Amino acid sequence: IAAFLFVVPVGPMDAATSRVAALTVLVIVLWATNVIPPFLATLIYFGLATLFAVVPPNVVFSGFASGAFWLGFGGLVIGVAVKQTGLAARIANAVAGRFGSTYTGLIGGVVVLGVLLSFIMTSSMGRVVRLVPIAAALADRGGFGPTARGRYGLLLATGYGAHLPSFG
Repeated sequence: IAAFLFVVPVGPMDAATSRVAALTVLVIVLWATNVIPPFLATLIYFGLATLFAVVPPNVVFSGFASGAFWLGFGGLVIGVAVKQTGLAARIANAVAGRFGSTYTGLIGGVVVLGVLLSFIMTSSMGRVVRLVPIAAALADRGGFGPTARGRYGLLLATGYGAHLPSFG
């Protein structure tokens, strides 16, 4: 379907719109089927859109000019660094020491930590991205494996605790 749309405009679409639709269909199918990793499908989209001049490169890559993108990207890099250096485990041990090792204590600890960080970090997304590795280390410390419901609950409490109370 994508190849057909790329070559033959369908209905009221002109050639340029048909090419954009073809690339979009291709990438959505690649994302949905997971035939290749999603990041690779996205890079294919960027590459084909630039190579075939479907849209100008400054439009294709305009999302990278946004400050919000770089805020999120920087938060992810810091989150990975916190996990890889062992800082997440040390913070998790300190949080567990203050709030106990029960499930309720762990949930309360990550929510309180999220609320306290809201006074220091103004970006709720940045707080969430930085707290998730700590919550994952807490889940590991609490014995909640990668597919355990307790782990999911702890990660959800981290997201909500770091995001919603600061709006209140």
